[in-house]
Amino acid sequence: MTRWLWRAEAATVLGGALAAESGLAWALLGGRPPGWVIAGHLGVVALLLLWRHSYRRRHHPLRIGELYILATAALGPVGALGALWTGALHRVFGRRPGGFEAWRRSLFGEGAPGQWDTLFENIASGREKPASGAAVLSFTDLIRYGDTDEKHTLLMLIAKDFKPMFAPSLRLALRDPQLRSQAAIAVARIENDHAERANHLASVAEGHPSDYPAWLELARHLDNYAYVGLWDEERVHDLRHQALAAYRQCLALRPGDPEVSTAVGRMLCRCGQLAEAADMLRPIAYGSGDKLSSVPWYGECLYRLGRFDELHHLLRMAKYLAEFRSRVPREILHAIELWDEGRRPCVEGVAP
Repeated sequence: MTRWLWRAEAATVLGGALAAESGLAWALLGGRPPGWVIAGHLGVVALLLLWRHSYRRRHHPLRIGELYILATAALGPVGALGALWTGALHRVFGRRPGGFEAWRRSLFGEGAPGQWDTLFENIASGREKPASGAAVLSFTDLIRYGDTDEKHTLLMLIAKDFKPMFAPSLRLALRDPQLRSQAAIAVARIENDHAERANHLASVAEGHPSDYPAWLELARHLDNYAYVGLWDEERVHDLRHQALAAYRQCLALRPGDPEVSTAVGRMLCRCGQLAEAADMLRPIAYGSGDKLSSVPWYGECLYRLGRFDELHHLLRMAKYLAEFRSRVPREILHAIELWDEGRRPCVEGVAP
């Protein structure tokens, strides 16, 4: 109701100014002295300026106000009438903001309830429903060879439930002229979701400095965020250091935690602090901690530091080979066996 009163006030003032200018023009045509008409015209413009200043202080700025005053000052009643006509046309034909979701739906469309979720599960698993047994194209193949509707559907699914494994498909879509704008929307949505989550977790952790689960959740989120695969090197570097700081806080709250110590060592290795990473990982690699996580990272540190004798000793551990034989891919076992003295890797198709 208040907004309509503001509009009524503006319409009354602008209409009155138009009537006054029309009267002055009629007086000039009727033989009135030009000086009298000019003085009246300047008075109308001055009153309009005072009203605009008062209106802006009391209400929201009136977009047409400045145009109306300038047009009236320059062209008299013709300018006032033209400004009012322009405002009316803008009111009728001007664009209206519809919100992000309406814009996204206009780009991607909407399917029947559950349709996209079912398709997402089928594509992610690599197969259609068990009844059909037909293979589904991979995400990257769908981006390359699918039709436009399929590509748009896939981008909507990726943005809805993003996982780092989808990053190559999204980067490929960013290079496709037909998909670039939709892919940019998806990236912006993913980045916004991650940033909001990180800010929330950081505020919770900083508000409870001794809350170990809160710091661990923040560290893991930043850790995963760094490996999304969509950011530039500088952004990844900053995220790694933030994750490292959060992991260190966890380690300060629970010294000696093997899981967190492994995470700290891994982040140090990623950040290029190899000597400190090796010192952090060595007790876990040779102790009773999770060797599946610690040994590979410790081995990478030793290799990059050029400490090959220690690396050779690490990978010769019988316990290591026995523990991992059923838990790591064969390709990794072949690489490990190359360092095992007295053994040769058994590769299919290659004679020992």
